[in-house]
This record gives sequence, C-alpha cells and structure tokens, in this order.
Amino acid sequence: MDHDEAADLLARYPRLLGNDVLRARGIQCGPGWRSVVHMLCELLENDIDNGGARLQVHVIKEKLGSLRVQATDASDYQRGLIAFASRLSETICEICGDPVAEHRAPAVPALAARCAKHVDDDVSR
Repeated sequence: MDHDEAADLLARYPRLLGNDVLRARGIQCGPGWRSVVHMLCELLENDIDNGGARLQVHVIKEKLGSLRVQATDASDYQRGLIAFASRLSETICEICGDPVAEHRAPAVPALAARCAKHVDDDVSR
C-alpha cells in the first residue's frame, strides 16, 4: 500500500489506527488488500460505536500470503472479524485485488496471494 493510501486509512480511523506503534511501522501490505483493510476497520469501528471493546490496532501487514492484524484489548467478536479479514485476504490478489490464482507465486520466497496476472510479481512496499 502506498504512502497516500496508508495515510488515508490512518486519518479515517484514528480510534483504531491512531497509535505511535502503527504510525511508525506503517501499513505493510499491497494495494489489492486496501478494500479488506477498509472493510475490517469499518466493522471494528461499528462494533466500538455499539458498545464493543475499544481495541487498538498495532500491526497491519502481509505474512505468508495473508493479512495479519495485531490488536490489543480486542473482544472475541473483534478477533473473529480480524480472523475473517485474514482468511478473506488469502482469496484476493495483494497487488490488484483480483481473485487469487490456484497456485502461489514462485518468484516470491514465501506464500503469496497473487492472481494469474501477478503470479510472478513481488509487492514493493
């Protein structure tokens, strides 16, 4: 995700993402997962607005072909939303957002979520 996209998310969800740890690390995933991150933040904010736990997200990154989100003070429901977003990301190309191909990217050393068009591409962060 480029700097402007990450800055937009940080500004849009300050209750969730407005901490020094996440701001220092940044959002470390490709632009294809922007919609997944946005959806997750919307759902978490909605839960907070309706009396849910006031969690803080400290890490948003790609690891082994899926979105990883680490948060403190999350409820069981919120952890379920995070797990759902992680699983959903495995079906979406991290580069462009298209459906993932059946195979994994051979050019990338670890597992990677890539569509057929980007199967050999790496994400520049």
